[in-house]
Amino acid sequence: MSPSGNRYEANTIAFDEETGLCKSDENTPYALVSDDTSGGVGTPDYQLELNIIRNGLDKEIVVFCIENRLYDDLGQVGLHLTIVTGGFFPDGGFEIDEINIEVPSRQTAKFEFEKEYKVEAYQCTTDPFHIRTAEKNTQETLLGICVVTIGDDTFMDTVVDFIIRQGSSYSELYIANSSPTNQIASFDCTLSKPGSDVSGTMCFIEVALTNQFFSDFETELTGSGEVDLRLLKRRRGLTNMNHDPRQPRLLYEEKIRLNYEVTFSIASVGSSSKAVSLQSRLDWMRLLFVATILVFMNI
Repeated sequence: MSPSGNRYEANTIAFDEETGLCKSDENTPYALVSDDTSGGVGTPDYQLELNIIRNGLDKEIVVFCIENRLYDDLGQVGLHLTIVTGGFFPDGGFEIDEINIEVPSRQTAKFEFEKEYKVEAYQCTTDPFHIRTAEKNTQETLLGICVVTIGDDTFMDTVVDFIIRQGSSYSELYIANSSPTNQIASFDCTLSKPGSDVSGTMCFIEVALTNQFFSDFETELTGSGEVDLRLLKRRRGLTNMNHDPRQPRLLYEEKIRLNYEVTFSIASVGSSSKAVSLQSRLDWMRLLFVATILVFMNI
C-alpha cells in the first residue's frame, strides 16, 4: 500500500443488494475482522472470521463489504472498498469472489494496493531439463539462457530482444522484435519453470556464440534484453452500480514488458588460433631438440 508507513484500518460492513452499494453505517452479520489484525502500518494483512448459518440443502450465498481506510498524521487520505461474495455448498465446500472499488478521496493523496512483477534470468543447460549451470562456454557448445516468471499469475508471452555484450569491445544482437536475427538463435516461451507444471512460465533461449567472442581476453559476457509477460487479472470496479456482485467476474489479460540480464563465462582467453599456433611451434622445437640429442648420442 502506498504511500508506505501510513496507518490503516480494516472493517466489515453490510452490502445493500437493492442499491448495489456498501453501507458504511451498518455492520454485516456474516463476517468480522479479527481484532488483532484490524489495523497496522504498511502492507495490510488481516483475517476474517465468517459466521454462516445454513438454512437448507441448497447453496448459500452471502454478500458483504470490507472497508479499508488509510490515515496519515493529518487524517484519512484514502478509502478502499471490496465487495465479497461467498458461496457455501452443502458438502462443506465454498467459493469466494471479490470486486474492488476505489473510492475518490477528498484530498489529493491516494493509495492503492500494488504488486511488483519480476522475472529471473540465468544460464541453463541446453538439454530438455534446462538445469541451472555455471559451466564455461566454448566454441563447440551452445549457450542456454532461461528466463522464468516470479509469481503465480504471470505467464511468458515472448522474448522481445536478446543481445550479448563482451565488455565495451564487442556485442551481437541475436533476437530483435521477437524474431531471431540469424539461424544461430532460437527461443521457446511455452515451457514450465522448475518446480511448476504450468506451461508458459519459462522462456528458453539458445544461441551459438560467434568466433568474435573468443578472440578477446575478456571472458565475462553479459546477456540482456526484454520479455513480454501476460498478467491474468480479475476486473476491478463496477461499470454499472446495478451489477449483481454474486455473478462471477471474468478474467482478463494485461501485458507488461520487463528487462532481464544474465552473466556467463567463456573458456578461452585471448586468441585461440594464436595460442594453438604457439603451442604447436613449441612442441615442434621440443621434438627437434630430442631428435638432435639422439643423433649426437649415436655418433
